[in-house]
Amino acid sequence: MRSVAQLERSLRALDTDYIDVYQFHSGSDEVFGQDAAWEALGAQMQAGKVRHLGISLGSNANVHQTDRATAVEASVVQLVYSRLDPEPELEVLASCERHDLGVLAREALPEACCPASMPPAPDSQILPMPGLGVLRNGCSSASPMCTSP
Repeated sequence: MRSVAQLERSLRALDTDYIDVYQFHSGSDEVFGQDAAWEALGAQMQAGKVRHLGISLGSNANVHQTDRATAVEASVVQLVYSRLDPEPELEVLASCERHDLGVLAREALPEACCPASMPPAPDSQILPMPGLGVLRNGCSSASPMCTSP
């Protein structure tokens, strides 16, 4: 199963035995609906390699995935949310509350708020976070908040 192979590579790369939150990242509803992948990841939770499954929404209006989150044993949802993009308030946050899902807001400080001239953080400020990846001054190394356009 591809998702299990990806998990094993992540565990080796992070030099850890488990990952705190393993996310389905911005996938379509069709891919989300592949029960075999979720069953395989549930087995990895039972084995102690994953503590929590999560869903990173590709659309702030995707209540299909939040409404089905607990059925696939996901306990946390990541979405784009800020005062400049309050769309999740329309339906998604209510769905998260109904299903008792944790919410991780990404892009809470939109890139538009950061000066394009802001230099990247020096390498001395890269913080390894076992089980969570690498943070640079509090920003994920995969999507820093302040980048040049």
